[in-house]
Amino acid sequence: MRWKQSDPNFKSALIASEASKATTLLDAIRISGRKRWFLLSLMKRYADGQKQAQRIIKAVSKEGKILKEKLKKYNASVQVLIENGLDFNILSWEQASDVTTGIHKQSSVSPLQAWKRDAIEAYTLLQRAGEEINIIHSEMHSVILNAYKDCRSCDVATAISGHAGSLTTIQAGLLSIAKARQSHHHMHLQFAVQSLSKHVDISRDIDHYVANIQQVAIAPHCEAEEDILQSDEEEDFQDSQENIQNDISKNYLFDDFGSDSGLGTEC
Repeated sequence: MRWKQSDPNFKSALIASEASKATTLLDAIRISGRKRWFLLSLMKRYADGQKQAQRIIKAVSKEGKILKEKLKKYNASVQVLIENGLDFNILSWEQASDVTTGIHKQSSVSPLQAWKRDAIEAYTLLQRAGEEINIIHSEMHSVILNAYKDCRSCDVATAISGHAGSLTTIQAGLLSIAKARQSHHHMHLQFAVQSLSKHVDISRDIDHYVANIQQVAIAPHCEAEEDILQSDEEEDFQDSQENIQNDISKNYLFDDFGSDSGLGTEC
């Protein structure tokens, strides 16, 4: 059977129930307010329009609705306590949402509730940190994938531009521009892979593509070195041949004028 308001124990039970409810809701308001504040701080790191920024905005809006609902319930319980002669204050949205206000600096009356609140806050921050790590990994994957797509697009453009047998001046200029863009995107992809390969997994296609780029880049240098070595060998051979001819000439002259020629020197 339900109590009547005229029952002598009704008022004391009502006050105890609403006071306990208000204390629990106040802790929930503190947690929700701090979580919302943390999400707002993340919004400053991302430009408007990014996927991460849109996700954070949705999370802020969701947490704001939760905070308003808890604030409404808390004020309802406080209103009951005020009507029954207890000294409580109605909370405003500014007090609940601003972590620098007094309610967020106060500790919970119950040590157990304080530990519970701290544990929930730590868990919330840990979950948010995990989401941040996943977002960063997703961004690194996107950087590598977009760089790879740009390289493939440039490869197609370069192949089409250089397919014709004889090129006009304009076509040759367009081909030169396409090759310059291709080289730029190749360097961008190589830098992205070298910088981020320790943090994210690189697909086999991209890994093989980068290896092929490096081999193609090294080949002209090797050919140039071979040409230089070959030209040096030819020059050395020519120098040695010239030295031999000079030595022969010197010896021949010396034999004619500095030694007996076999014809005799006496009349």
